[in-house]
Amino acid sequence: MKTWRDIEAQQLKLLGFSFNYAEVLDACVARLPNFPVVVELGAGLGCSATYLVQRHNIDVYTVDRFHYNHSFFTLSNLKACGVLNRIRMLPCISWYAAKLFDNASVDFVWMGAGGAGEYDSVTCDLNAWKPKLKPEGVMAGHDLALPAVRRALMNFGPWKELGRNSWVLT
Repeated sequence: MKTWRDIEAQQLKLLGFSFNYAEVLDACVARLPNFPVVVELGAGLGCSATYLVQRHNIDVYTVDRFHYNHSFFTLSNLKACGVLNRIRMLPCISWYAAKLFDNASVDFVWMGAGGAGEYDSVTCDLNAWKPKLKPEGVMAGHDLALPAVRRALMNFGPWKELGRNSWVLT
């Protein structure tokens, strides 16, 4: 059976970036209750969601438009890693998916794609998903090196850098 490490190698080869924020996810997960509601915005090839299932035994909702060429790889990876039954794929724009969740019902939102790196997309994600967090919920992400992500966070409210190109709302 494959693991998230196999997806990481594939992601590096096909897309040119590494899954280098496992420690950030670990730190966020450490703050969560048992049986948390976890939402990932941007599936990529499925590495982050697979990591959360395999490493932390957490079910994940993953939101993506799933119409890019890599969507085939995402589904294949989730099947090959044996996690497809633990990951609920929501094929839509992330701020539309937020409407599927009640306010104060989500423990952790991970912005894995940085709103496609566009200021308006990142801002829409932040505005749509922040109300969905429980009072002690965590919202974090990566792609902080993208100017649009940093600018959206600065205009949104308090946040801090976690290292490894990642951030968390405070």
